[in-house]
Amino acid sequence: RNEALVASRGEDSLTVVDLATRRPVRSIWVGDEVASAVVTSDGATAIVALPNDRKVAFVDLQRATVMGEASVGLDPTHLALTPDGQRVYVAGRRTGDATPPEPNDARGADISEVSVARRQVDRTIHSVGAVIGGLAVSPDGRRLFVSATRVNAVGAALATESDRAFRHTLIAYDVSGSTVTEVLARDVTRSVPGVVAPIPEPPPPPVDGGVMPPTDGGAMPIADAGPRDAAAPTDASLDPRAELLARRVVAMHGVVVRGNDLWVAAEATDLVLRFDATTLIEQDRYAAPGRPRALSLGADGTVYAYGHQGFTVTAVAPSGMTFTSRTSAPLAQDPRPEVIARGMSFFTGPGLRTPAGPGRVIAGDTWSCSSCHTDGLSDLTVWQAGPIASHRYASRAFNLLEGTWPLGWQGYLSNVVNYSYTVTGN
Repeated sequence: RNEALVASRGEDSLTVVDLATRRPVRSIWVGDEVASAVVTSDGATAIVALPNDRKVAFVDLQRATVMGEASVGLDPTHLALTPDGQRVYVAGRRTGDATPPEPNDARGADISEVSVARRQVDRTIHSVGAVIGGLAVSPDGRRLFVSATRVNAVGAALATESDRAFRHTLIAYDVSGSTVTEVLARDVTRSVPGVVAPIPEPPPPPVDGGVMPPTDGGAMPIADAGPRDAAAPTDASLDPRAELLARRVVAMHGVVVRGNDLWVAAEATDLVLRFDATTLIEQDRYAAPGRPRALSLGADGTVYAYGHQGFTVTAVAPSGMTFTSRTSAPLAQDPRPEVIARGMSFFTGPGLRTPAGPGRVIAGDTWSCSSCHTDGLSDLTVWQAGPIASHRYASRAFNLLEGTWPLGWQGYLSNVVNYSYTVTGN
């Protein structure tokens, strides 16, 4: 129909843009702070996420009216339609690890499968991870792919390499049967292109209407991607791709799939990565500056990554038997003051990898501030925050931090400036 839909969060509406004239032609009120939208292949219906209401709305685009809603879990942000348009998967960005185990948690499901025709939740998936970055459905509709950050918050030092507190993970669920089954999860934090890692034994069968039984704090067994440091060159004079290969895969967001290629954006480390959709093994990676979060597919197989902080688009296009990439100049002038832009880049970027004595490395490059404080909010995971084991607290939000002191986290964070001097060593 030569139209685009834009989720206008500040106006609680969908804006319809005519692509020929490049002008908005109408606005459809939907609900509080619409976050994202997908459209059925016939162009008749838009499914819209309403994170504050914990709902998805179904919009008749011909009549420009809301037909109904379905209640889902906390903070619905990501939507993925099945190829036949009959089901939509809905995920919250900030899900937290279930304590007590789902489905008794008031936060609800991490991912909900919603019938488009009946506008109701049919199945749910729990204990997916602390932060969910993106969803995609395979072309045959049998697999659901998820990018997520899984954490080891029990007795793990935040930045110690051996503890692996942060596992930036790709997950594949089989959604073709009567129950949802997690078939593979791969920690790609230390991923290396082409390195084949062992595939884990299948997890136990799902119980309770498709809800996976939580293990190891809610995380399913992880297929490690192999020893990161042994495989990645560190001297740029020896390999021009050394700097690119040395980057960790941190804070994965957008996911798209085409054939057997699964593409993922790693926001914190400015990467677009291509994985084998069957094995979830990395095939190649490309620099995508500007903190890429959103991905989309062109009809010719080109993958477009939007760097939302740098206002750039990186296109990774098929060229013969391989892919080539190029990045646009900034599409707009950054309206933020320079110090704010620099601070946000710091907040979403990874830390440094630092030796800390014999046999010990502080792996600050495996996480970012936003790994726990997604968009300045809380990931709801309970971490060891104090000097003794009983001092465990949920990650706090940074919005209005001054107004919450001295409550929580031993009251040592009186303001953001205080925090910057005491905690950012990693």
